[in-house]
Amino acid sequence: MSSIHYKQHILTKIKQLTLLLILSSMLFSTVVIANSNTIPIINYLLTSSESKENPYLEKFTLPSCNTNNPDVQIIENANDWESINRSDKTIFCVSPGDYLSQGKIALTASGNPNQRRYIILNNGNNTHTSKLLPSQRAYYKIDFIGANYWIIDRLSTINADDTHVLSFKNESKFNIINRAFMNNNYSGINITHGSNNNTIQNSRIANMKELGLKND
Repeated sequence: MSSIHYKQHILTKIKQLTLLLILSSMLFSTVVIANSNTIPIINYLLTSSESKENPYLEKFTLPSCNTNNPDVQIIENANDWESINRSDKTIFCVSPGDYLSQGKIALTASGNPNQRRYIILNNGNNTHTSKLLPSQRAYYKIDFIGANYWIIDRLSTINADDTHVLSFKNESKFNIINRAFMNNNYSGINITHGSNNNTIQNSRIANMKELGLKND
């Protein structure tokens, strides 16, 4: 190899190494945008055992479905949903079953930052609802109508009709949908003007019907 070719070869290797170093530094840094917020370039690029926390997930602790707690209401049939907006109940524990014939469950009551309201799947385990057997799930749909500070954990819907699975209306705010599973539905999620600061996280939406995709 001539001295000229050797120098060119060395320069090429240096450029490649420099590019790798730049890319490596980017993977473990943040990018600053105009409003001075910092956003991770790659979210959880590493394994789930990485100690870094996801800044986009809302943290909370679910209450238990202990019936000795006067705040707890067990939902086992269609009539039990009539208690969903009661002011003396804040924890609604839903037994597995198909409640879609109820239509959309209208939430009109609100919690507050210090006392949220909860709808929780009560099936004896803590598995993500997409991994459950159909008999272990609770199937229902929700309308938030000026309702704030709800947490809904492990909602399921499948083969629902032509209405939205979730609707946020009348400036419903600060609600969290966690670990939901929506499968083979016509229409998924509708968020109307003024319904801000709602979070949908750790959820799976699969096999949307063609008409539903166009509708959304």
